[in-house]
Amino acid sequence: MPDLLVDVDGTRLDVRVAGAGAPAVVCMSALGGAHDYWRDVARMLSEETTVVTYARPGLGDSDRLPAAETALPRDGGWLAAQLRSLLRRAGIVAPYVLTSGSIGGFIIDQFAARWPDEVAGLVLNDPTGPRPFVGLADPDRPYATNDGDLADADEGGVTFSGDLLRTFLSVPAPANRDGRYVVLSSAVGRWLRSEPADWHRPLTLAEVDAQWVEMQVEWTRRLSALHVVADTAGHHIYRDAPALTAFVVREVVDAARRRRPVRIDRDALAAVAGHLAGPDPGRRRTS
Repeated sequence: MPDLLVDVDGTRLDVRVAGAGAPAVVCMSALGGAHDYWRDVARMLSEETTVVTYARPGLGDSDRLPAAETALPRDGGWLAAQLRSLLRRAGIVAPYVLTSGSIGGFIIDQFAARWPDEVAGLVLNDPTGPRPFVGLADPDRPYATNDGDLADADEGGVTFSGDLLRTFLSVPAPANRDGRYVVLSSAVGRWLRSEPADWHRPLTLAEVDAQWVEMQVEWTRRLSALHVVADTAGHHIYRDAPALTAFVVREVVDAARRRRPVRIDRDALAAVAGHLAGPDPGRRRTS
């Protein structure tokens, strides 16, 4: 099916719909991402249900925003409302299973908090931490503060405000009424693969990694979610290990169809290089 250009408040957004069936899986990309981020996951899931990917303004074939709008910092709630309008105008019927990468976690969190009846489940792939790293020497370094603006596109894109994004913590968490929320975290130790750099000093990469793991646990607690950890995948799990992301999303879709909480078999999860987190996310749950 060719891409659609759907008008949302005067901005045409590039939407791609594959497969058929309900509930539809809606993919929310990380910073600067669009359809290609989800290519393999969408191909796997479209054999069983409807899969929607889209490009935010300034990305893919979506329109660029006027300069005045690009300059306005946006929070997760604004982007959630834009996504909701897009889905309605594209004729994608709720409820949805929403899945995200990185910063997209803020957006689907806010979608579920505002319109819970339109959400059948959530899968957050390695969501960006809800707070900055603690203990960095230079407060102007990346990751050190909550108030750094992030450009989603080279030109005409949304400006994400770290401060505004993190105001989601003042909004009540979406209620996991049906037991179908999952946080899928990158492998413990993945920061150790990075080259040492000035931004994280005086923290070691091991300390950065430990803080990231704790922030994943914070997300899990906020959402009362099931916590799955990748064995080897890095931050972009849906690209590093698409079979793992597809497996977890598929389990949520199946649970929604059966109208029950999500249940994930440990052996089946291990076959796609993942495990259920125990009290220590670096250790596998044994029961």
